Amino acid sequence: MRLKAIKLAGFKSFVDPTHVPFPSNLSAIVGPNGCGKSNIIDAVRWVMGESSARHLRGESMADVIFNGSTARKPVGQASIELIFDNTEGKLLGEYAPFNEISIKRRVTRDSGSDYYLNGSKCRRRDITDIFLGTGLGPRSYAIIEQGMISQLIESKPEELRIYIEEAAGISKYRERRKETESRIHRTQDNLARLADIIEELDRQLAHLQKQAKTAEKYKALTRQAREKKAQLSAFKWVNLVQKLEISNSQMRDAEVELEKHLSERIKNENRIDQIKLDYIGRSGEYETAQASYYETGAAISRLEQSIRHQQEKMASIARDKQENARLINEIKKEFDTGKKQVSMFDEELEEIEPAFEEALFTAEESADQLVEVEDALHRWQRNWDDFNQRASDAKNKADLEQSRMQQLQNQLFDSEKRKQKLQTERQAIERQLDLTSLEHLAEQVVHIDQQVLSLSEEKAAGEEKKNIIQATIARLHRSLDENRSQLQLMRGKLGSLQALQEAALGLENDGMRSELDRLGLDDSALLARQVSVTEGWEIAVEAVLSPYMTSALVDSMANLVENSAQKEGTIYRLSLIDLGWTGQTLPPNQDLLALENVKPLTDILSVPESVNAIIAGVYLVDSVKVASNLVVLLKPGELLVCKNGTLIGSNWVRFFDDTHPDAGALARQKEIESLQSAIAGQKKKCDTQDDQVKKQVKELALFDATDKTISLQLSESIQTKQQLLADSASHYADERDVLLGRRDAIRSRFDELRQLARHQRDSAHQLQLRVQAVRSKRESAQANCQRLQTQLTQVTEKLKELELMDEHSSTPIDTMRMDLAALLDKKVSDESVLSQTRLAREALDSALRQAEQERLTIEQKVQDVRGVIQNLRLEMQSFEIRKNGFRDELAESGVEVEFLSGTLPEDISQAALEAEIEKVNFRIQRLGAINLAAIEEYEAHSERKAYLNEQANDLLEALEMLENAIRKIDRETRAKFKETYDTVNNGLQNLFPKVFGGGSAYLALTSDDLLETGVAIMARPPGKKNSTIHLLSGGEKALTAIALVFSIFQLNPAPFCMLDEVDAPLDDANVRRYANLVREMSAQVQFIYITHNKISMEMADQLMGITMQEPGVSRLVSVDVEAAAAMAIA
Repeated sequence: MRLKAIKLAGFKSFVDPTHVPFPSNLSAIVGPNGCGKSNIIDAVRWVMGESSARHLRGESMADVIFNGSTARKPVGQASIELIFDNTEGKLLGEYAPFNEISIKRRVTRDSGSDYYLNGSKCRRRDITDIFLGTGLGPRSYAIIEQGMISQLIESKPEELRIYIEEAAGISKYRERRKETESRIHRTQDNLARLADIIEELDRQLAHLQKQAKTAEKYKALTRQAREKKAQLSAFKWVNLVQKLEISNSQMRDAEVELEKHLSERIKNENRIDQIKLDYIGRSGEYETAQASYYETGAAISRLEQSIRHQQEKMASIARDKQENARLINEIKKEFDTGKKQVSMFDEELEEIEPAFEEALFTAEESADQLVEVEDALHRWQRNWDDFNQRASDAKNKADLEQSRMQQLQNQLFDSEKRKQKLQTERQAIERQLDLTSLEHLAEQVVHIDQQVLSLSEEKAAGEEKKNIIQATIARLHRSLDENRSQLQLMRGKLGSLQALQEAALGLENDGMRSELDRLGLDDSALLARQVSVTEGWEIAVEAVLSPYMTSALVDSMANLVENSAQKEGTIYRLSLIDLGWTGQTLPPNQDLLALENVKPLTDILSVPESVNAIIAGVYLVDSVKVASNLVVLLKPGELLVCKNGTLIGSNWVRFFDDTHPDAGALARQKEIESLQSAIAGQKKKCDTQDDQVKKQVKELALFDATDKTISLQLSESIQTKQQLLADSASHYADERDVLLGRRDAIRSRFDELRQLARHQRDSAHQLQLRVQAVRSKRESAQANCQRLQTQLTQVTEKLKELELMDEHSSTPIDTMRMDLAALLDKKVSDESVLSQTRLAREALDSALRQAEQERLTIEQKVQDVRGVIQNLRLEMQSFEIRKNGFRDELAESGVEVEFLSGTLPEDISQAALEAEIEKVNFRIQRLGAINLAAIEEYEAHSERKAYLNEQANDLLEALEMLENAIRKIDRETRAKFKETYDTVNNGLQNLFPKVFGGGSAYLALTSDDLLETGVAIMARPPGKKNSTIHLLSGGEKALTAIALVFSIFQLNPAPFCMLDEVDAPLDDANVRRYANLVREMSAQVQFIYITHNKISMEMADQLMGITMQEPGVSRLVSVDVEAAAAMAIA
């Protein structure tokens, strides 16, 4: 598995969507400080599950979102996607079939992070689980950032242990141990709570036994109280029947009185209706008189308003006449002033126009002379262009050959010393040449061109073949490296699976192997080695055969047991299965086999014949739901097994624990056999490719020798041609000097005339501006006079109109005054009629109020009688409801009220019955609080206590199993940690002298407890004494960290490693050793590193540049080594 590409969008300074490919195992990222290179490493760490903003160089997780720049606004979300190439199948489990794995994380400002795996949303734990045991993680040794080198070296021994654990792949053991401890704590807590519950149940049972006796007394007293209450209800029912008869008599009397009052109310209402009709007639007369009176008053108001308006209009006309007369006088004065200004401007124009015409004529003469000089300058320019064209042809040819020469020298020579030697030889040839004519030089140049063309074609053909061979070698090398890496991974995986299988089968225990040796057997005799299962049913078979997986198959069990018993020593617990057994097995269950979804276990299992005695009577079903319906068909000794490993008997169920360390032995054995076959094929493929590489290398050596000869001949021909072209260029130098002299004379005369013409143009321009200004003022004054003349005419006409309006406005006022007097007389008459109609209507209104008062008195009497009737009805209703209530109450007890009332004694009273009921209730109260369900609760609590006791026993057994699992995990962790520690220590001792050119270093444990011990680093650079790593210099610490990281890589290579300016504290010599080591490791590990060092850049197969041309926005560019070096210096 290798990192194929990174996709960034909105992450820190990468605001635009950016695709960063990593096609090779050596990729370098370069760029100036602050351009965002380290953000790529932060992106990888963030996607792999980093949850601390501090480790991403921020204060909060929102800081990873682009926060805007001077030219851009902030964005709302950031996303990073890592694309992994999984064609080698390093990822196991459900993701093994995928050739490409995509892991994506997205965060917004308003919500948390979301993770995606191959486009599907998932949890953060799912992402971290994928990288467990691979050496990858948000804080693993595969990501070495700025400052992480010193953090790695100066970390405490306990912190350094974490890197060793990750390399050993035991982080999953620590996770499993932590989960098991958590389950132990939960089990212990459950036991403690269960004990508390059982203790509480004991107390409750004792208390409930007392409550049950009290409940019996309560039931007897309650029955007696119910009998007395029934007699009391019957007595009250008889009283209510008597009260109902009295209320019926009172109801009849009240209804007679109500009829009398209703008759009086009808007479009163007829009288009120007659008075209302008379009142309506008088009201119409009154409203008519009132309308006439109001209309006359409104007409008077309108006429008075018209008179006032006419008077105001006449006053306004008089004011307008005065204003227009004043405007006429002002306009006449302003018009006279304007005419005087026009005359003054005419006189000024007559003075300055002749001087302007004279200046204009002089400027035109100077312009003609300037044109003649410009024509002479243009003629010189054409001659100069012709000369340059002839001279540049030779110069261009020389420059072209110089460029070809430089390109060839860059291809042929690696050092400056060889370049200087060739330049010296070229100068010697130049001094020997004595060419006297350009024609002779041209002929030699043509001849040399033919030689260069021929040699170039021959060299290009050789280069093309050479490139093809080099590409073939590179392709074969990459394929060979990939196949070897895959072979190594397959071997490592095979070793891990074999170790797990041996642990699951108990072969890691010396007692098991010694017992097999004692019996003359090996581990191939175990049942787990000889079982063949149809794919998909491994868990089901393992659930059935789990007690027998470590059993050995023997030909004669009796002889082996006898021989083993005769030997001395401890006998290991080993199960044996006799292959010669020929006894009877359970017959097939035809009822089950008749069903479509049921089949015997033997259909999917291939085992020796004698093992059929164990699996006889076992039948396969797809699910627990199906099995639950088939339990009734099982016979003694038979059971059902589901595909998930659940075993179901007639009266029991056992679930398969797939998390147990020993689970999966059958599937693991099948995977081991498949890997062994694949390893053999992969090794053969590697040998074939190695032979092909050797053959191509020999062919490449032949092409290199031929190419070297052609390159030397081509270099000599180009040098000769370059010298000939240089001599041709020197003949044009004299002609160039003559032309330049003529140009200087013409330019001098041109500058004098141009200066004179500029001065004359300026003078003419000043006069022109003055003429234009005077003309503009004259035209403005003339236009003002015309405007005043028009305005005078308009004001005079308006004055005439006002005088005409004043003459016609005095006549209407007299007529309106006469009409006003007539309206005032009509208003007095209307007021008299209105007063008479008002008095008549008021008399009718008084009579209506008196009749209404009488109606209210009658209505009150009606309401009073109706209230009496309503009260009697409510009382009778209440009596009836209470009577029926007593009837229903007794009926619920199964007693008829009529029968019970007939049996009551004649001298019984309500007080006596209530006294007896009170006495019984008092006896019930003396019993205190009663739990009527005490007996049922006592029985239920007894059953619950028995169930909890059974649960406590189950929890104790589970606790013992979990503690055994902890001990096994610790045992495996110690073994793997010790093995990894020894391997990494050996690797450090081997790599340290390589990166330092000598010296030594080793790892040391801080304690004897392999589960908790820390790891310290001791180092001795060349020429120094052995000491702790903290006493080394910064560069020495960096080299030591590199040696340690690469030692871990050699043990368990992570798919890729990211280095952030790891070479910064190193000098050139150490950088070169560091670069050589990285290139050597790149055969197995993909390296992505950030650097400013040119030596490290030269090592890379691919260079990527990060720039920030737009402030605050990072972009990706492709660069070569020289450009990267210049960028780093900048």
